[in-house]
Amino acid sequence: MSKPVILLVLIFSLPIRVDAVAGDDAGVGRKEAWLQSYEPNRIGWTFDDNDVGYMDFTVSLQYPFLSLESAKAAKEGAAGGRTLSELSTRYLRSIPYFAFTGRFGQYIGTRESSPVIGKRFNPKLFLRFFTRDPEKSFIDLGYGHESNGQRTNSFAAYQDLRSDFIRDGEDPEFANDYISRGWDYWEVVIFRNFGGIEKNEGADSTGDDGGSGEGFSSLLSLKYFLEKGALQGEAEEYNSWENDSNGRPRKEVDGITVKMMYKTKEYPIEFEKLTLSLFGGFSIVYTTGYKSAFSNNTVRLESLIKIGSFPLMVWWSDGYNSDLVDYYRRVRSGGFGLDLTTF
Repeated sequence: MSKPVILLVLIFSLPIRVDAVAGDDAGVGRKEAWLQSYEPNRIGWTFDDNDVGYMDFTVSLQYPFLSLESAKAAKEGAAGGRTLSELSTRYLRSIPYFAFTGRFGQYIGTRESSPVIGKRFNPKLFLRFFTRDPEKSFIDLGYGHESNGQRTNSFAAYQDLRSDFIRDGEDPEFANDYISRGWDYWEVVIFRNFGGIEKNEGADSTGDDGGSGEGFSSLLSLKYFLEKGALQGEAEEYNSWENDSNGRPRKEVDGITVKMMYKTKEYPIEFEKLTLSLFGGFSIVYTTGYKSAFSNNTVRLESLIKIGSFPLMVWWSDGYNSDLVDYYRRVRSGGFGLDLTTF
């Protein structure tokens, strides 16, 4: 991890703003935030079969580089029937975005001082192209950097770190969490919503705005990891001094992801003086590498139930990329928590 700090400074120097946009036929206005969720924001507890349990939290945001009026015009232009090529060349209807996702784990009571370990730092710039039905589908073309924010990149530094843990009476394997990983990559994301879910402004990268409509949706992500990138420099992945027979480049376990999601309709639950909404959903995520495709596979299952404003999610995973340090190791994981941006 070397240069993404520049992008972080850029986004946090931008104003966080909420503008009014046109309402419905009744003239009721509503608010649209410039700063929105990108991936779901989550906090919970994770159990990996090669680690102790830890509190797991993800923060993910996106920010458009155009005014909301321009973004709204881009969507309206797409809905007017213009083709994707016309939108991108003649009408410039794509919208540039900056996104950042961070994932962290806190080892409460299982390690000295309950440290917070950086798991993933992922700044990204992308163009979002809206199709003729902009509230149900879009295509993103982006350039991103992904790393774990660590700095141990030599055998000598790794051995010194193991010695420190031994001296402190802790497991020397904890040193693995501090091995540096980092890649730059190109990515294409294609999202499609089937089944007539009515979307509002402010949807996240999966097209979801936390609404309660029913239906299926799908997402396809295609990544190409660079050996040398503008932000990362030389890619940092498995090192020969790690001496692990499972070691392999990331392109063998990641790069092609398909996610299928189903969301139920909302059901009201009435108490004496209180009415709560109940709805849920589930998703299945499949990931494989684009080198030796379908040889190293990851399957993740997620299930969510939301009672009122309390969104509880449970999940299970078998495969790779449990975190960036262990990206090449096959790990079985499970967990539960709050999904603050729902399916």
